[in-house]
Amino acid sequence: MKTSLAFLLAVLACASATNLLRLRTITRVYASSYHIIKTPELWINAQKKCKACGGNLATITNPNDHAYLAAQLKKMNIKSAWVGLNDIKTEKTFVWVAGSSAFGGKSGYKKWCPKEPNNKGNEDCVELVANHSAGPCLNDLRCSFPTNKRGYICEIIASKTTHDVTI
Repeated sequence: MKTSLAFLLAVLACASATNLLRLRTITRVYASSYHIIKTPELWINAQKKCKACGGNLATITNPNDHAYLAAQLKKMNIKSAWVGLNDIKTEKTFVWVAGSSAFGGKSGYKKWCPKEPNNKGNEDCVELVANHSAGPCLNDLRCSFPTNKRGYICEIIASKTTHDVTI
């Protein structure tokens, strides 16, 4: 209980500092708190804002998380949002910004949209597309192209427990 309260207070403090209180947050899944931010940002700026709140852009570790996050985007009428997957360092080697150690050694789940990733126009960052005709999937995009601003999903690792906390 103390851990949950401390986590909640930390999130609220961060929310006040970055105006997240005006944005919708969703409940904790497993041991993470996901925050969906509608305000469009470039991928790098979205990652910086997630870091400032003690997290990273979201890592999708399994089909359940993938479906859950896509459903939350749909509920909020968001077509797509940045997640923490990228191949900025090494082309065609997609990695999650949180790294595998944050998720018990798992490298993350990747369900690509048809014919993706295609690196069209040097695309190194990834969005979760909620309303794709093939179902929710991942698409690579140029990280800093001005028209590629998206909402984003921050993930804050709360603890190793699996009980739910609503924030």
